[in-house]
Amino acid sequence: AVWQPSFRALDYGFSPAEGEATMADAILSWAERRFVTLAEDGHSSTCWIKVPPQNVEWHKAAAARRFTRCAWSRVHLERPGNEIVSPAPLPEGYSLIPGASIDPADYTSVHRAVFPNAAMSPEWRSRIVSCSRYSADLDLAVVDSTGRPIAFCQAWSAVTEGTHVAEIEPFGTHPAHRSRGIGRAALCEVLRRLQRAGVDRVFVEPWDDRSEEHTSELQSR
Repeated sequence: AVWQPSFRALDYGFSPAEGEATMADAILSWAERRFVTLAEDGHSSTCWIKVPPQNVEWHKAAAARRFTRCAWSRVHLERPGNEIVSPAPLPEGYSLIPGASIDPADYTSVHRAVFPNAAMSPEWRSRIVSCSRYSADLDLAVVDSTGRPIAFCQAWSAVTEGTHVAEIEPFGTHPAHRSRGIGRAALCEVLRRLQRAGVDRVFVEPWDDRSEEHTSELQSR
């Protein structure tokens, strides 16, 4: 179990052999004790956990500890990795470049404009690009005519139980440059690269507090 302070979220994983009920109780008991300590130290006691609908034992364990369903949740959207993706052109004046070439401070600026609650920092961004699992080929940015970054799209891939999967994270466009097809162009290029790499499945997990129009657009990609 890992506490992600920037997202106020608890990520977790466990061996199926240990039993869902046993691990739900163990992990949530630890989180409950830990958050009592955090609250006493003046930190936020908000804790979000992701529990798929089929994980009945986790729902029971969470409810027993007074976790309640949020007004929003994450939506798992997935597509086959081998589907053909046509390139999407960028509007005039915009260019697609490697994300690693963007100064961490400039990347932080556009990331915070897209995700104001994530608290991205130059140090955090530097750690991302130095991570052993980081692939520069799957990290793209869009810049305007002045060279200022205004959009980004990144993917992480791995082989899990014999299946090559990839997640799109993060992906966003500065609010001032939206509805011009900029994000779509970056996303399509990343998907094309994943296809060439032989990825079997590609998924993204956006929050469902977006507009219906935005959600429909994501589902159609």
